[in-house]
Amino acid sequence: MGEVEKNLDAISIALSGLRGQSAKTAVSAENIANVSSSNYEAKDAVLSSNGTGVEVSVQTRQNPTFKTYSPDSALADNDGYVSVPNISLEEEAVNLLTAEIAYKANVSVIKTADEMQDSLLDVLA
Repeated sequence: MGEVEKNLDAISIALSGLRGQSAKTAVSAENIANVSSSNYEAKDAVLSSNGTGVEVSVQTRQNPTFKTYSPDSALADNDGYVSVPNISLEEEAVNLLTAEIAYKANVSVIKTADEMQDSLLDVLA
């Protein structure tokens, strides 16, 4: 495999990483927007390697809701409990920060691959 193909592979993998981090950010934003909503189940963006980059799957959390006692709520069950999303704002803030760091790292890979491509073309010219 030549240098050009390696650079294109690096760019392709980094772009899939960017898409993955964008999805992770969107899921966290959705969770934050629905922190007080009833009938919403918290979600997670799960990133995995597929051999040629990053694959994203959005999944409902293992414990998406929990019950809180609120007997005056119109949504309360017979025992006075309401199901609310299992969302921690602190956890979502950490998810957003790690997504930002990973996003910047992937952008760095793309910039470096582009610079290497330019250097290679200068040497070949």
